[in-house]
Amino acid sequence: MIGSLSNLSTLALSKNKLTGVIPSSIQNMTKLETRKLDKNMLSGETISWLFNMKALENLFLGRNALKWNNNAKIVPQCMLSGQSLQSCGLVGLIPGWISSQISLDYLDLSKNQLEGIFPQWLADMELGTVILSDNNLTGSLPPSLFHSRSLSLLDLSRNRFSGELPENMGELPNFISEISTLRSLNLRNNSLQGSVPCSISNLSNLQILDLSHNSFTGSIPAEVGDLVGMIETPITFSSISFIFTFSIEYTDLIVNWKRSVQVLSSSASINIYSWLDLSKNHLSGEIPSSLGKLRPQDA
Repeated sequence: MIGSLSNLSTLALSKNKLTGVIPSSIQNMTKLETRKLDKNMLSGETISWLFNMKALENLFLGRNALKWNNNAKIVPQCMLSGQSLQSCGLVGLIPGWISSQISLDYLDLSKNQLEGIFPQWLADMELGTVILSDNNLTGSLPPSLFHSRSLSLLDLSRNRFSGELPENMGELPNFISEISTLRSLNLRNNSLQGSVPCSISNLSNLQILDLSHNSFTGSIPAEVGDLVGMIETPITFSSISFIFTFSIEYTDLIVNWKRSVQVLSSSASINIYSWLDLSKNHLSGEIPSSLGKLRPQDA
């Protein structure tokens, strides 16, 4: 039985065709720090004892056929740094118990049935990656979300967020010597409105900006052409690859090459690609000449 491997610290079974339920014997693996069971065909209920394993640091259960027990009371005994519950059947508000995970750096709750607003406590957690795409989240986005000193990737696409983007995006008034760490911002397919703020240029490390399929109005700010992350080519992959410690897939960028359709994936993609998508809004006026400073593949 797999549960007899009591000294195991990492269990990586992702991207297979595993079926059935998660064996209860796994809870006997008291030294397990990383459990990657995502991208299989596992079924049954996601059980609460998974969060009682004190040594657990990374839990990846997404993209299975698991069903989340929304009535279960979760009181984690572990302290997670990475968690993926993509397509796990979460319903209702973003679970409040996540706020207890003060070491959390990576959170993926995409493709569930979450609703309600983006909670302020989540915006204040200083995570590195937040993926909440393909839910039913509403309301405006907390301004503090764009003042983070840690956030590298934010994907809120395909929700129902509304309101305007903050005028002071990327400003870090209490940390003058620091710059925004945000490299990927995906807000496509929401109901955001107002103008694209000029302060977006404060997000100087941004390499991926997708504001398409919203209701933005006004002109394209010339400051978009000052996004350094879309102008300068990284010298080496190793110089910035440390920011992304987990593989991330970008299903919004599809490459059609010699009749073969491929989806941009892997963490390395951020280091070698950048793109800007402002399509399907209500923007007007002239195209700023400053966009000519962006690297050719950015358009």
